[in-house]
Amino acid sequence: MTSFLTDKRLKEAVLRTRGDSGEKTYSRIAGNIYDVEEGSLYLPKRRSGYDGHQFIEAAVESGASAALWAEDEPLPDTIPDSFPLYITEDPEAVLKKLAEEFMAGHTAEVIQVKGDYAADVFLKTLETWMHANVQFLTGPLQAGVTMEERLLSIPDDVHTVFLRENQGERDHRAAGPDKVITISAHPSKEDAGSESVITPATPTRWEKEIPSWLDGFFYSVGTAADFWKKQTGSSGSPPWELLKPEQYGFQSMNSSKGGVVLLEAVALRQQTLDYTIGVLSDIGSFERRALVIDEGFQADRRAKTIHETVAEKLPEAITDVICIGEKAFWVHDQLRRMHPDTPVSSCYQTHSDALGHLKELLSTSAVLLYKGANREMIYEILQELNRN
Repeated sequence: MTSFLTDKRLKEAVLRTRGDSGEKTYSRIAGNIYDVEEGSLYLPKRRSGYDGHQFIEAAVESGASAALWAEDEPLPDTIPDSFPLYITEDPEAVLKKLAEEFMAGHTAEVIQVKGDYAADVFLKTLETWMHANVQFLTGPLQAGVTMEERLLSIPDDVHTVFLRENQGERDHRAAGPDKVITISAHPSKEDAGSESVITPATPTRWEKEIPSWLDGFFYSVGTAADFWKKQTGSSGSPPWELLKPEQYGFQSMNSSKGGVVLLEAVALRQQTLDYTIGVLSDIGSFERRALVIDEGFQADRRAKTIHETVAEKLPEAITDVICIGEKAFWVHDQLRRMHPDTPVSSCYQTHSDALGHLKELLSTSAVLLYKGANREMIYEILQELNRN
């Protein structure tokens, strides 16, 4: 819990107050009505077609102890006179100012991590191992939640805060990173000349300990192990046994032939696309790496653009692409146009048509990443093959 959001500090940041605020300290700030809980300070936001001031009654019912309030906004008669309001011209401007003051006075070291999907592997490894006194503000921002809100949620006893580059430079303005590091599976020439790059380093001390299925991410995981050792002061090894595919965002299933199926349910966004396909291209030491694009995995009306992006991002390490259904045909078509000499993609109209190819793949020591909604089909194929 943070002790920063005090009545005194808020009064100094706004024009005036209303109600009985006393000398309260607020447990957190919540700009999304669904995040309001007992002791919260409610932040009404204004967006196109949305005004959080209209939900003040719901915030009070959910346990909000007070709220920031825009000076030009009428107050509903249903709000008790005693309910504390911190009135200002722009509540969100006050939020930004508070976040800057908070981070300026916080003792935590702020580390911004740049790079490709290897940087995400580094962060997910550390997040699996380290919980006490470390804050990871590295995932995509939830709808309606700003980076300033996340910063103001950092407990007082945190000594390290991690930020991710792809959250946008605007989000880091309040944090003011103390250190920027770059971790890349494929460093560019620009990266190679930067002192902040910590791969490709050679953390050889962990060579025999890193789980075999993470061999392709040796530098990311080894660097995370070095960081863990430094932060904890431990003379031993990190808890390697905690590193499972689930910690990296995947459900996994094994075939009797030594193959692995990865199931990933996150909606396809740019920041997850690079990561999931990057993991498929580097995980383990498989000779065949297959990406299955099922029609149901992206129902958005912009899906064609996103499917074409898959084709554009596809690395050479992927040996098979199986496209099922009309929407997935766009990937197949784009691959055929972009890489006419590479017979990597197969397209099937129905799941029944694709069964033979899927069974052939799962009968070998291959890794398969399935993006779709028909997981039962994969389960049934695996069960049949494993029985036989």
